Amino acid sequence: MNAPVVAARFNVIALSPIAARPNRRGPRHLVLRALSIIVLICGLLPLPVQAQFAQQGPKLVGTDSLGFNLLSQGYSVSLSGEGNTAIIGAPFSIGPNLRQEGTALLFTRSGGVWTQQQEIPGAFGSAFGFSVSLSADGNSAIIGNPLDVFDNAGYAAVHVRAGGVWIQQTLLANHNFYTESGLLEGISVSLSADGNTAIVGAPGVVTFNGPSSNPGPATGAALVWTRSSDGNWAEQAILIGTDINGMYGNTFQGGSVSISGDGNTAIVSGGSGAGPAAWVYTRGTDGGWTQQAILGGGGFSVSLSNDGSTAIVGNASGAVVYARSSTAAGVVWNQVATLAGTGATFTPFGQPEAVFSVSLSADGYTAMVGTSVFTRSEVGWTQQELPSGTGAVGDAAQGFSVALSADGHTALVGGPDDNSGTGAAWDYSAFVFPGTPGKANCHRQRTAGLARQYGGLNNAAATLGFSSVSALQDAVMAFCQL
Repeated sequence: MNAPVVAARFNVIALSPIAARPNRRGPRHLVLRALSIIVLICGLLPLPVQAQFAQQGPKLVGTDSLGFNLLSQGYSVSLSGEGNTAIIGAPFSIGPNLRQEGTALLFTRSGGVWTQQQEIPGAFGSAFGFSVSLSADGNSAIIGNPLDVFDNAGYAAVHVRAGGVWIQQTLLANHNFYTESGLLEGISVSLSADGNTAIVGAPGVVTFNGPSSNPGPATGAALVWTRSSDGNWAEQAILIGTDINGMYGNTFQGGSVSISGDGNTAIVSGGSGAGPAAWVYTRGTDGGWTQQAILGGGGFSVSLSNDGSTAIVGNASGAVVYARSSTAAGVVWNQVATLAGTGATFTPFGQPEAVFSVSLSADGYTAMVGTSVFTRSEVGWTQQELPSGTGAVGDAAQGFSVALSADGHTALVGGPDDNSGTGAAWDYSAFVFPGTPGKANCHRQRTAGLARQYGGLNNAAATLGFSSVSALQDAVMAFCQL
């Protein structure tokens, strides 16, 4: 069993403005009095109740059945919408021919227990599993392989699940570009909720300034693909953003990509001498894609909410959250929060510094930045640091990759350096039960709620990953004393 996880106290790190504006036509002293009352009331209110996250079960480590030496498990991770299917990339695994090929591992959860469902090997690949993404129902997966053995042109493979078995549906690739060091298609991937729209990053794409003998900068690109009802895929768009403050150089766009759940908004990261940026695109009713904004001052890992109206961009110190709104002048994106990250970082292709991995829930109200979980409410963003996953061997690099379920109640944390490079992933699940922190009856209500939901405290402790009922009660006590 896992050691008990007792959540730390929550820390509100960013405040949102009061939604209602005072009546500017009223007497000034009445406005000030009203504001004083609001401040007093807000000061007496308890902090919003946040979900407690506890590690659920042991770390996830794949079992090979295809002759692979599994390495770097957790280099990339993704969850289905309800959080019961997980895909874990292991791109540096050694294949049966004793060469680096890569693989991806599928797990399913039932009754709080994770079971490996299948291992998917790469087709003539040398970094298969470098990036992964799942559809909301968990029945479609896209797996990136930017370093195929031919010329690093790369591709992304789409697999579908039927009857509990995963089969390859197609390979997505467009190699009709010039490149100097490889197109690197598949270095990043993302699927819409229905699995019918995919975006694939290709940061090695080079544009031209005139004839082929005069190649231009490595702008990079992102390729959008769509699936029809008969299961066939077709390329819909090639996204290459405009320059950043006049610096149209080696922007390496496509280092990280994300597509909204509805498939109509995409964000593509990149950067140059003018600094990091992220390009936002939207899809019209005719299927055409249009650049909507450039988000500067961000970083290189990106994620979108289900409707695409909230974006998070990871950087070297944490992440920046942006929100989209409509004004009389048109659609605008505004920075609404800066979140500090914890845990391991990764270095995107073509970039000088490591950044934090990020993920958003479907509603955009829960965010992961490395191993920190943030929840948004009326009073701002509240941070909870996930405790180190149990069973880690050595410096596991937990937080190198992260993923959230749609409701934000399941978090998956990759640690590809665990156990001398074997790698692993850790699942954390949130539990929210009756009881208000600071109230005299909090512990009793919360314990009773656990017993009802899980059919007894022994079952609750086992399902939530606590070593004993006593350990679970200690966690409840910690929550009630917040």
